[in-house]
This record gives sequence, C-alpha cells and structure tokens, in this order.
Amino acid sequence: MSPHSVPERQASEQETPVIETDLLIIGTGPAGASLACFLASHGLKGIMIGAASGTAREPRAHITNPAALECLRDVGLEAECVAAATKGDCMTHTRWCYSMAGEEFARIHSWGNAPYRQGDHAAASPCSHVDLPQTLLEPILVRYAVHNGFTCRFDSTFLSFSRDTKSGRITSVIQDSLTGRTYSIRSKYLFGCDGARSQVIRQLGIPFIKQPGGGLAVNAHVRADMSKLIKYRTGNLHWIFQPDREYPEWGWSGIVRMVKPWYEWMFIFLPRPGTEVKQDPTPEAVLARVKEWIGDDSIDVKVLDVAKWYIYESVAERYSDGNIFCLGDAVHRHPPLNGLGSNTCVQDAFNIAWKLAYVERGQADPSLLHSFSAERQPAGLTVVTR
Repeated sequence: MSPHSVPERQASEQETPVIETDLLIIGTGPAGASLACFLASHGLKGIMIGAASGTAREPRAHITNPAALECLRDVGLEAECVAAATKGDCMTHTRWCYSMAGEEFARIHSWGNAPYRQGDHAAASPCSHVDLPQTLLEPILVRYAVHNGFTCRFDSTFLSFSRDTKSGRITSVIQDSLTGRTYSIRSKYLFGCDGARSQVIRQLGIPFIKQPGGGLAVNAHVRADMSKLIKYRTGNLHWIFQPDREYPEWGWSGIVRMVKPWYEWMFIFLPRPGTEVKQDPTPEAVLARVKEWIGDDSIDVKVLDVAKWYIYESVAERYSDGNIFCLGDAVHRHPPLNGLGSNTCVQDAFNIAWKLAYVERGQADPSLLHSFSAERQPAGLTVVTR
C-alpha cells in the first residue's frame, strides 16, 4: 500500500458534512406532513424526515373534521382531500349493535348530519366532515410539501439534538436506516412531530399531565365485502356489545369502522375497562372475534394486518422550548374517540406555521411564537380530558 493512500475503513469513517437548513421537521405523519405543507405555502423551505419507509400502511386516523379541512383549504388541498375521501350517506350515523348483521340497539346522527343541526354546521364552516383514512391523507400532504420547497427523507431516524448556546442553532443527529450511518442536520428551528414515542420531547424532558387510562387495544385491518348487510350502510362507525358471550381479555367490546365502503374495515378491539392486558392474540383468535362481530358466517373475511397500541391519556405541560416546537401525538395522546387525533395534529401545525412565517418575514416579533404553546396546549388538554 502506498504511504499516501487512505485505507478503505478509514475513508468510510470520515465525517459526513453537516447539512444546513432553517427548518427541520421530525415526522412525516399528519402533524409533520401538514406542518411542511403550511410552512411551504408561506414560501419557507426545509427538510422533513421520517423513520418509516414511506407514508402510512394502515388506515389509522380517518375522520377529518371541518376545522382541520379549513386549514387544508387554506393551502388549496380541500378539493383533493374531499375527492379522495368517503362522504355523504356513508357516514351519516354512529350505531350500537350486537353484531354487524345482528340486533341494533341504537343509532344517532353523527359528523354533522343531524337534520336539526344542518343550519348550525353550515353557519360554522364552509367545510364538512369527510372520512379520509391516513393512508390517503399522508400522500396528499407529502406530495404538496415536496412540490413546494420541502425535502422529504424516509428511512431516517432522529437520534438526538444539541443546541449551541450562542447562536441557538440546533444540530440533530440522524441515522440512515438503509446504511446504518449517521449524519447531522443543523437547523434554526426543530419540530418534534415524531408521535407518541417522541424522542424530541423526551430529550427536552417536558413532563406530562396524566389522565386515568391504560390497557392494550388491538386493531385488525380487514377485507370483507359486507355490502349485503343493508341495515348498517348509513353508518361508518359501529359499536359492538355482546354481553352474553364469553370474550377474550383483549376483545371485550369495540368499534368496527369503515375504511372503504363496503369491503375494507378496521376492527378496533378494546379491553374491559380497568383490565391491564399484555397478551398477544393469535391471528386465529383475531379472525374468530372478527367473525363473531360480523355475525354472518357467509361473508368471507381476510385479515390484512393486526397491530397493537396502548391507550394513552396524557398531554405535555408545554409544547415548546425556545426554538424547538412539539406537536401532534408527541404532546397529546388519547384514544381515537370523536375522531380528534389527526385533526388536532393538523390544527397544531397550522397554528405554528403562520406565526413562524410572520416572524421569519419580519412582520412579527419572535415573542409571537410563545403563543403556540399557550393556545394549543389547552386544546390538547381538552381533547385528552374529553
């Protein structure tokens, strides 16, 4: 070997140049991707990274309410969201029943469809509720962001950050999941939109207000053509109760919700209140419980995916620390009841985006950014408490 050559191992360990950007968003879900959209709509540019290999694979959040849709309307995305969503008669009611094919106990109008409330809803917003699964919403958001000035990097895991005491700039350490190598991104602002296990807010050490909660929930993503079960067809949310049957600890009662009418569904199994469930249901046990909840053995069922999640009820005491802002599930964690999860994420993002744009353009004092936590933390606390 020449005395002037560099060994291959040594060359591979040479320090990677630091990437510079003003705005770094950790997370590509509804909070991070919508934030990138709103910032881009103001002419701001930055980088958005996500640990996953792409946008959501499971439907997860699905109800988009008028307040969130107004935010998306502001950047010209309402029409695209409405076109991709399920709307109209498919989501008129919430119902309570023994099974999808069995006895119906009750139903109520939902999602702004009560006839006696039509005037109230029309006066409150130009937008209406739509059912837009996260699998369809995220690609719309990411596409808008990358077409308007943001760079998106998937397979990229945020590890930690450090903040320069003089300049205030933040250096974040990122790991490329494909190569295993780490690199750094230095930014003026950092946004923790990295979900319920947020590393950003964990490193900040911001405490959480805990509400009574707990328990393991199980989601089953199911393909089953239930078009012949006419009685349920105006409802996209069905609460199942079978009090006379034996039930597994993880599947006391729960929700069947439409993903796409009338062949794709989410079965959300909830444990009996107060039960701490840690077991893993087998695929056979999940399929058997799904069939019990459908209540018609003639319907062919295919379970596409099963996921577990913990029912959290907590909210961060504050959402920001200087030039670091956290939003979405990173700061408020609660059951998906009332469809307020992704909607709150979008509204968090809209709030901070226009304020940051005003500050960066010199149209407002930086102290305006302090109002983000003051305004949005009480909103998160209200959702968690409800």
